[in-house]
Amino acid sequence: MDAFATKDPHISVCIQALISRVVSGDPVVERESVKLEHELLEQKHHWVQFAKKALRHILVVGFFAWGAVRRRGKVFPKVLDLGTYALEGEDVFPFHLSLSGGPPGVLLASGFGYDPTFEGHLRSLCYRARTMCLYAKEMRIDSMQMDKKRLRPQFFAEVQDRKAEIEGIDFDWYAEGDRFERSDAEVLDLLQKRKMLLGEKEEGQVTVLPRGQKLVTVNPAQARSDLANMLRNTETAIFSIFSVPRHMFDVPNNVRATHEAPQYFYDQCTQLGDTLKMCLSEVFHGVYAKEIKELARGGKEVVDLKTSVYFVQTSRAELGDLRQLFEEGVLPFDVYAQHALRKVGIRSSIPEQGKRIKLS
Repeated sequence: MDAFATKDPHISVCIQALISRVVSGDPVVERESVKLEHELLEQKHHWVQFAKKALRHILVVGFFAWGAVRRRGKVFPKVLDLGTYALEGEDVFPFHLSLSGGPPGVLLASGFGYDPTFEGHLRSLCYRARTMCLYAKEMRIDSMQMDKKRLRPQFFAEVQDRKAEIEGIDFDWYAEGDRFERSDAEVLDLLQKRKMLLGEKEEGQVTVLPRGQKLVTVNPAQARSDLANMLRNTETAIFSIFSVPRHMFDVPNNVRATHEAPQYFYDQCTQLGDTLKMCLSEVFHGVYAKEIKELARGGKEVVDLKTSVYFVQTSRAELGDLRQLFEEGVLPFDVYAQHALRKVGIRSSIPEQGKRIKLS
């Protein structure tokens, strides 16, 4: 399924569109006053790659498996590749999934609404769109084959009804004796017709049909005239499964393409962002569980040690609305600056001295 999602153009575009909107910028860590020894901000690259791969697995198969690895004295999570582990389901209610294979210490993250069935069938978004993707692929292949046949048409001939007065005209071809001898021109003509009957090619653009045969009019093979509309409707259905607007990646007829997505796309990104936030927060506590327990034994409250890890998504509000909210004191400067930079396509950190800037 992962290989299919990588090769299919529709699914790869949808996954890339969602990941680029949900996992953008650096991860944000919210916790109380107590700080852990290992700071997530020192390992931004590993956590960004972990978030992208985890979200991709959720979209492709509906779950992912992860484990903690240590390199150069630092601990960070890693998503296991598909095919390196197996799942096991219990025939009880509620249906429970667990890992039955894989490296030791690996945990399964599921329960996002895309868990496979007890029979082993996937229910992810990619699996739902797979049937339509195969249908669109078969339509394109069939259209290409029809065009090839149209470029190289086949000719069909049928035997004409011979008249009674010429039935014995070729009798001397099988007879012997000097009485039925043919001229050299007639012999060459018969040899040429014999080659045609045997399927040998003749030079030149004009080919003589064997005596007694004529061409039959046959309709050439053609592709469907409504192929473009059918493919467009199929692609729209595939994009709608992922809640990705098709017009963001294709220019409709007589309509100017825009990068502004409708509300349902942002709702899907918000839902996936909340799911990813839950996963990253649980993974953070799983990776640094030992340090959190040591701080808890030292008298610290567990509530103070609770940490949330997430990615800030780009706001749909216009720059004027963001500026007005900042001037009214609703948004702090760092939040306003972060969303304003992302609206114009700039991924940059907010300088400390910028917080003292006052807009006139």
